[in-house]
Amino acid sequence: LWSFDPSVSQRNFVKLIPTLICGVLIVGASRSLGAEERNSVSRCLLAGLALAGAIVVAEFAAGGILITLGRPPFDENQFLNYFGRGLIVCSLLFWAAVDRIVRRGMLWGVVALAVAIGLLLNFLSEAAFVAIAVGAGTFALVRVVPRHAGLGLSVLVAVAFLSFPFVVRSLPPPETTAKALSLPNSALHRLQIWEFTADKIRERPILGWGFDASRVIPGGKRRIVGEAVLPLHPHNGVLQVWLELGVVGALLGAAFLVYIAETIRRRAADVTAQATASAALCSTLLVFLVSFGSWQTWWVSAMIVVAACTVAICGRREDDADAPSVHPAR
Repeated sequence: LWSFDPSVSQRNFVKLIPTLICGVLIVGASRSLGAEERNSVSRCLLAGLALAGAIVVAEFAAGGILITLGRPPFDENQFLNYFGRGLIVCSLLFWAAVDRIVRRGMLWGVVALAVAIGLLLNFLSEAAFVAIAVGAGTFALVRVVPRHAGLGLSVLVAVAFLSFPFVVRSLPPPETTAKALSLPNSALHRLQIWEFTADKIRERPILGWGFDASRVIPGGKRRIVGEAVLPLHPHNGVLQVWLELGVVGALLGAAFLVYIAETIRRRAADVTAQATASAALCSTLLVFLVSFGSWQTWWVSAMIVVAACTVAICGRREDDADAPSVHPAR
């Protein structure tokens, strides 16, 4: 109702509603699965990721014989970038699959992590690689100190969501940062997008510019380093929520993330499940902070699939609701 361009907000929100409804149904259904059904989900996810990895390796070794069929040959960068989105989704699903692997022995989990990192290093997917790295750190921390790490995760996600625009505004000018760190033009452009977005957040801090209004923000099409200062979205989900929905949306977003983190802490089947679910959350949040538009249907759908698989594999069953939590009161 308060959007800078109501037609854009209404049209894109209506498109998103069916995806959100499906997400609620799918994640809700995953909570009610029985033990054997959960085992099936775990086995199929692990097999699916292994198959995806084998296909990617074969395609890489064959020079893209499948994706270039009937098309002009890709150069190396185009070929590697072609796999970017799929590898990111696989890197987020990886943690739910790891739950089954590490139960056979922690060494198997280390081997799986090494294989995943080795695969990602051969592709231009820094976001997927960093997501795996952040997930690995989270897994190790929660596995060692589950109670304190679980509480810390709730605080971390809230602080990250509420403070990011202020962090961006406290940074030196993008050109200074890029020069000091020898960043490529792509990174410089990303910093310029974030700086412009933070400035626009200050203009409408309470309710923002309206849902999905990033694409029509005044001044967003101004060209810098050969690109728009704000393309269709800020390439940062937290900044996009602040820009479009203001502090009200940011508070709701932070509350939602804290709810997820607390649900993981209280309803994970055991410490290993808590560690893998926490790793999935932090990996997803990392990608949310550096990449896609918050409301892109494929990206929302990917997060729903990650959530459903993680809940099915790592959560306690509905009929275990009265069982003691992972961290019973002392």
